[in-house]
Amino acid sequence: YSPYLTDFLNPREIQIVKDLANYYNLKFFVSSTFDNEEYGRVILAPDYYELDEDDFEIKRLEISYARQFNKLTHPKVLGALINQLGLDRQVFGDIILDEEGRVQFSIASHLASYAIMTITKIGNVSVTLKEVSKDDWISNQENYSQSFVLLSSMRLDNVLATVLNLSRSNALKPVSYTHLTLPTNSL
Repeated sequence: YSPYLTDFLNPREIQIVKDLANYYNLKFFVSSTFDNEEYGRVILAPDYYELDEDDFEIKRLEISYARQFNKLTHPKVLGALINQLGLDRQVFGDIILDEEGRVQFSIASHLASYAIMTITKIGNVSVTLKEVSKDDWISNQENYSQSFVLLSSMRLDNVLATVLNLSRSNALKPVSYTHLTLPTNSL
């Protein structure tokens, strides 16, 4: 009888929660619909609930660094967030980089000040984090498409053939098999 806010979920997890919400006749809201992002927080709520965007409890932080001398990448930023903060992936949303080298990421609002105080370096690059207002958010320019496929088996060549719409023989080409051989005296 009260709203429930999830951590950040990937698109597949969002779809599962949406299906469950529909099954149980709950209202379903996802933050990624407002921001065109892949990861989003979900609010499950009873009929009477009225959504306020602030209920998603998301803050966007921008990473300031010497862009003329350094380049930050998505893996470096994600690694720093997880390793330096000691937190799970579920508390962070998308990490967005633009053509100018600006980097922003979404985070659960209760952890924003902790991240600002803790992260001072990413790799060997000195950085500072600051909260940015909704007007200054970098928009995610990536377009996503989602599809579900039915597989006859979980063999790698079958997965590649189905997803990439190739023949199985063409899907086998990039796949190399290695065989593990045990010494005869270990048997």
